[in-house]
Amino acid sequence: MIQVVETEYERLLQKVTSLAGIGKQVGAALIEITNGFENFSSAKKLARFIGLCPTIYQSGKSLKIQGRIARSGDPDLRALLFMCAVTAIRYNQACKIFYLHLKEKGKASKLALVGVANKLLRQVFAIVRQDQDYIDGYVANPRLK
Repeated sequence: MIQVVETEYERLLQKVTSLAGIGKQVGAALIEITNGFENFSSAKKLARFIGLCPTIYQSGKSLKIQGRIARSGDPDLRALLFMCAVTAIRYNQACKIFYLHLKEKGKASKLALVGVANKLLRQVFAIVRQDQDYIDGYVANPRLK
């Protein structure tokens, strides 16, 4: 009888790809860059590292400048996450609701997709930290629904 030993990498990849919108290529890239999500203590730090957080670059107080995403991270991974966000607004219920909410507030489509990419990254981080598969439409606290 042959015993199949599942490696930690394969287990993480299976969890990450259970999220609607994340494929094997993006999942593998996230696991590799984050060293199995061990290098970051919070999803906010991970989003900052990849460059999906809005950042304001200004000198002084007189100008009211809107923030743009930071260009500090890996541009290829950021592009992959952006394309995953396009898929996620079709198949991931939480991302779809978030995208429509941003569009109702008058945000541009690209800006809303960057927000969805950030949310998708936070969902991936939560899945790995909680050690659970993704359940679409799951609400932890029913009062928040």
